[in-house]
Amino acid sequence: MNLSGHLISTGLALLAFVVAFYVLLARERKTPYIINFIFRPAGVLLLGILLAFVADLLHVEGAPPAPGTASSLAVPSATETRVAASAVICFSLGLLLTLFNIWRLHNRQVHFRDDHRIRNTLAYRWVKRKIRQWKDTPTYAQTLVPLDAAQIRKALVASGLEPVISEGDLPLQTVAICGRPLRATDQPLAKLCVELINSGWYVQYTTCIRHPWAFTDILLSSLGATRSEFVKRIVVVDAYTPHFGFTDSVHEDKTVQVKKSGVNYVAARESYAGVHTGAARGFNMLKALDKATRRPTLVIYEGAAALSDLESTEQYRVFARHVLSSERMWGGMLTMFVEPAIGSTEIDLLLTYADLFFARIEVKSG
Repeated sequence: MNLSGHLISTGLALLAFVVAFYVLLARERKTPYIINFIFRPAGVLLLGILLAFVADLLHVEGAPPAPGTASSLAVPSATETRVAASAVICFSLGLLLTLFNIWRLHNRQVHFRDDHRIRNTLAYRWVKRKIRQWKDTPTYAQTLVPLDAAQIRKALVASGLEPVISEGDLPLQTVAICGRPLRATDQPLAKLCVELINSGWYVQYTTCIRHPWAFTDILLSSLGATRSEFVKRIVVVDAYTPHFGFTDSVHEDKTVQVKKSGVNYVAARESYAGVHTGAARGFNMLKALDKATRRPTLVIYEGAAALSDLESTEQYRVFARHVLSSERMWGGMLTMFVEPAIGSTEIDLLLTYADLFFARIEVKSG
């Protein structure tokens, strides 16, 4: 078999592995979004196979072997060599893309992050844990910030929100709002943010269901005269554009407007792991504002269930269980899940963690 034949066989084997691996992983994790990882390496490998096929044709149709040389040892032409070399480059690139994607998917599945691939390795985390145990003082994130339940309830009342389930004066760290349209929650949430910002809080708003400009515009208008003073206390995490924005230029234009408004903007990456990573980056942005003092923070996740159209409801439940439980233990955060459209099973999940639950309401037309 000549070199071109070897290249074609190798390319087909790599392509079969890429397709089988991603399809199997997507099925087992119930995450069809993983299949999107096929396109780039598969496209590069198909191009490599095409180039190898062209090189094989050039080998057949090339110049005859030199006198006294066996046909099997014919010297390839310069064109055939260049085409074959291009095929090898494509196969190498496809292999590198596949390895990189496997590493990335491993990081997503095992660590639920889409960054810090080196820092998430076992050795790095072991060293970091030892250093943390050696220090006597807690880190910024581990500094406990008590939440005043009475203050929170006062802000909720001032915003016009009426809880269905309320457990008296017990600690209040998790709120769930389910089945209410965006037009019914925008103004109350904006008022709640303003009430808490005026009390010294930070606000981190993550949206998966629309561009963050839609709510940011309402929130900044609600701040009124204090806008310039408090705008930097707000972080928005855009998890809508990477999933549903596609190539519409309007999303880029609105992103520019959000950035120019003065709020801190974070672009999340695809998948729930990407949203989790974006939320962590937003936390670090707020940390950079005042490293000496950790302030209480209202953390809003809006429409996270929308991503189940691209991943799965199982992945949403993994995301919700991790975020709601972890942020409660980190302390200093009032975590709010706002889900305009969500299934009954997922509502039961939020009820499990919610200290306050806001149920569906009937919205009158007109």
